[in-house]
Amino acid sequence: MNRTMLLEIKNRQSGEILATITFGSHNEMQFIGDYDFGFKDILTENLKRGIYEERELYDDKSRTFILYRSPASSQKDYYPLVVRRFLQREGYTVTERYPELENEIRLLLDQFPDNKERQIVLSELPQMTHLRQTTLLRELESFLN
Repeated sequence: MNRTMLLEIKNRQSGEILATITFGSHNEMQFIGDYDFGFKDILTENLKRGIYEERELYDDKSRTFILYRSPASSQKDYYPLVVRRFLQREGYTVTERYPELENEIRLLLDQFPDNKERQIVLSELPQMTHLRQTTLLRELESFLN
């Protein structure tokens, strides 16, 4: 199932949410809801100039990892993740959000009694990684079936 990924970007010092962005089918960036206009200008300008993706490659000969930087292509499927890493390198706190996945989990959790454990899961849901959310969804589905 194809799910929408949102990137929630915060100022690392103040914790202020600067923007929530998503990417369309051709990786065009879209701002959702309220956002900081100054931040939008900075991000848009950086993306226009071009950003780099970084990968660590292992060199067998020297037995070390080498940091490899190359221009990021907005045509690649993983471009939103490159933007996320770029923002993190620039000092922002970036959280991936998957609203459809979160809603699926909430709907399944509605079938459980309202207790402390359920409340903890619901409160931690927005900060969970995609892998953790996906695992939780599968666990809930298998438990209920």
